[in-house]
Amino acid sequence: MSGHLPKQFHFFALHDQQRLFTNGKVFAVGRALRGVCRVGLTRYCSSARSRNADQGTPKMQKVAAAIRAGAEAYLGQQFRKDRRADCILTVVLFLTALSERCRGHPVAPAFLMGSLFSFAVGFVGMRFATPR
Repeated sequence: MSGHLPKQFHFFALHDQQRLFTNGKVFAVGRALRGVCRVGLTRYCSSARSRNADQGTPKMQKVAAAIRAGAEAYLGQQFRKDRRADCILTVVLFLTALSERCRGHPVAPAFLMGSLFSFAVGFVGMRFATPR
């Protein structure tokens, strides 16, 4: 393999191709959109049912409010602590990626995006688990 250079990474390289949407890609995107619509519709229907349901005794409502407040406090504290560590790790990964061996690989942005998505999923999950 002498003389063979690795391909350089290009952001949005998918959009540079002549045939952007092949049958397989269109099918996959369609299935993903249908899945998102199904989840959204299911969530909407179940939340409407739960909003109209009996909320329980005043004591049960007080306990539910305390659980919700605890969940919100937990998420807030977790985000504040993780934000510091994520910033430090992102800078370290960015500096590491400047080395010749890792050049062209978006390690730091991928880590940061994964961290933000992880927080978003935790936030959405906590909201679903402790509705108002």
